[in-house]
Amino acid sequence: MICLSRSPTSYLVNSYSDVKEINEKQKESFEATWLDTVMETRPDQKTSLFENDSLKRETHEQKKWAHFVVRRNPDQSIRVGRLGGTMQKYQLPYKSILPLPIFVPTHVIPQRELKGSLELENETKFDRVSQSGICSMKREVSEITKDMPPIIRPTRQDFRASRA
Repeated sequence: MICLSRSPTSYLVNSYSDVKEINEKQKESFEATWLDTVMETRPDQKTSLFENDSLKRETHEQKKWAHFVVRRNPDQSIRVGRLGGTMQKYQLPYKSILPLPIFVPTHVIPQRELKGSLELENETKFDRVSQSGICSMKREVSEITKDMPPIIRPTRQDFRASRA
């Protein structure tokens, strides 16, 4: 945990998560670090109490504090809310994080062998489709999209903690 700001009116704390996996049998490893939790503590607006007794020369001030939390997950979702209250979940637009697979398959086919077999396979598929006129692998759009993660557009583009 890293405390970024410690002014008298606000506290801002960041927490990072680490994941590390090692598979010695297949000689593979994976390591990831991401900003997990941002918590900001600040006085709650319009809930302060201030009393001033001029006869006794006494003053009393009381403020309620609010703890706002933003939790990020590697699955492109965030949860926003008050500490101890309900957290609202937002699914960020899906984006492929890594352009390449992390691990290389153990059985790699040379490119020239792969090209020849793919061409033959494509020709046979084309012949089957052209004879019947109907694609054998045709599926409904709803069947294709049910496996996709839901896309919820964020209401704001900027998800930074507010400035005190």
